[in-house]
Amino acid sequence: MPIPKITYQLIITLNGIEPPIWRRILVRDTVSLYDLHTILQIAMGWTDSHLHEFIIKGKSYTDLSHDDSGELDMIDEQGYRIKDFGFKVRSKFSYLYDFGDGWQHTIQVEQVIASEKAIRYPICIEGEAACPPEDVGGIGGYTEFLRATADTDHEEHFEYLEWAGGGFDPEHVDLEDINKRLRQYKRGVGIDAESYLYTDATLEVQVAKKRLLWSQSLSGDQLAELETLPLRRDMLTFLNHLLANRVVGTQSTGNLPLKAVREICEKFVDPPELDTTIGDRVYKLRSESEVWPLELIHALALSGGFVTDSLGKVCQVTSVGRSFLEQPASFQVAILLSTWWHRVDWRIAYNFSGFSRGIPYEFTTDTLASVRELSFDQSYPFESFADFLLAKIGLVWPVEDQDRARRILHWMIQRMLVEPLADLGVLECQYLLTDSKGYESRDLATIQLSGFGKGILQTL
Repeated sequence: MPIPKITYQLIITLNGIEPPIWRRILVRDTVSLYDLHTILQIAMGWTDSHLHEFIIKGKSYTDLSHDDSGELDMIDEQGYRIKDFGFKVRSKFSYLYDFGDGWQHTIQVEQVIASEKAIRYPICIEGEAACPPEDVGGIGGYTEFLRATADTDHEEHFEYLEWAGGGFDPEHVDLEDINKRLRQYKRGVGIDAESYLYTDATLEVQVAKKRLLWSQSLSGDQLAELETLPLRRDMLTFLNHLLANRVVGTQSTGNLPLKAVREICEKFVDPPELDTTIGDRVYKLRSESEVWPLELIHALALSGGFVTDSLGKVCQVTSVGRSFLEQPASFQVAILLSTWWHRVDWRIAYNFSGFSRGIPYEFTTDTLASVRELSFDQSYPFESFADFLLAKIGLVWPVEDQDRARRILHWMIQRMLVEPLADLGVLECQYLLTDSKGYESRDLATIQLSGFGKGILQTL
């Protein structure tokens, strides 16, 4: 008989706060401390912006990739799993986050139970009270923050509210959002390398079957075309570079360092220009965010769970990412399309102010329905398609100059929808080159579904 997989039920309590702030989570015993740290960050509501430390049986563990100076006298947490400590029911250990504010958490083992196939671990099953804002000043600062935000007569009431983003509900806990983020994390925590692609969950099985049926319907020429897609090949380049090199993301944004940006981009199918020359002056690359082809690849890799978050850490390829590298090209393209459609925040392509609260659900569903209605043997004027889509969704930009608003919304649809689908081989685009006063512009003229575009959209 197979050995049953073990799950720990843990309760995490933030010390020194009344009423208490706590979360109850279920994690597999194979989870590493490195992964447990990220699970705790998501469950509690922190943003992983500071150093942390586990204190277990008198010893300290942390992520030593943060310790470039070698000053932290701790053990590397990546080499230890929960099961390595022999925890029993009622065992306790500590988790310290932000050495400045000093947020001390007590973690207690409530149960050690057999894992259930129907549950996708890790999962947060209960919790109370909102996490304090980052950098609020520890327990004392948080106490004053609550006093000020609750009292409209407090001299710093409005300053605190503005600092907190306009409002703060100390009792708010959104378990659905927490578990959505835990599912999106997808770093192999409690999930074997292939479960992202083939899980026993009914929905995922149906999706996997759709991908398989779609890939089996492709002709030899179509399969060969998928092999040549630049976006897919650039993703392979990106992941293989991270496997072969130690790349540490920046502390503030998690962007790749410039050395890595240059090394990766020069291996892309169509290497982007990284430095700009205007007259006699050369403007050097300053950030990964200036290189859209790489930013897109990085966003897909993070959202798909192929790599770990690189905010001040080594950007590592996960078991899911390694599994992705081993898949046939047809599956890779289907996974990248699904990741873009369902997991990536489309605002990275065009930061439209009207979407400050996020992309409306109906935007993605209505656009999918509209693209599916296209015939693969007919080309469509882009402007007519964009106008039809805007009317269907009812998306407007309430400014006086509606001609300008229409141009901006068209550009938004091009960046968020058309160009990613073209990069994934779903759409074929025709452009018109015009010359105005010595300046050459490239305008999107028509779009058309590719030979396999209609089929792959069914996998969504």
